[in-house]
Amino acid sequence: MATYDAVVAGAGPAGSTAARLLAERGASVLLLDKQRFPRDKPCGGGVTLRAAAVQDIDLSPVIERTIYGARFSLRLGESFDRTYAKPLTYMTQRCRLDAHLAEKAAGAGAEFHDGESVRSVQADGLAGEQTSPSARPEALEGPRAAIAPGSLELATRDRSVASHT
Repeated sequence: MATYDAVVAGAGPAGSTAARLLAERGASVLLLDKQRFPRDKPCGGGVTLRAAAVQDIDLSPVIERTIYGARFSLRLGESFDRTYAKPLTYMTQRCRLDAHLAEKAAGAGAEFHDGESVRSVQADGLAGEQTSPSARPEALEGPRAAIAPGSLELATRDRSVASHT
């Protein structure tokens, strides 16, 4: 059984950032994502200024456009524009952003496995099971598991055991 200080399931922005920060602080980290990278995501191409500000890494390699204004209309009728001197948001493709953040996590020392999904999670007061064609029963153990699956409902717990592919 492989042992890590932390197992992070989901290599989107939250998961990759958590894995990178833990690895930078000396933790042995396994970062998993069920999809092979780079992978397309149909949503989430906007990076808010707040999200960009909490990243202590340069996102400019994946920023494709900076938005300074917006057009408003009601039911596609008359519209009006508002522009601002400062940026409102940044635009990117999630496949590029996620790959960039996962690379930064790996560069900080996290072990990144794409195309590998979590099969089950067991922790104090938490148990979850997910079946996946890519899941195989290899057990990993760590004092922490961070589950960052985007729209799913799992959370971070202490003393967890995660089986993954």
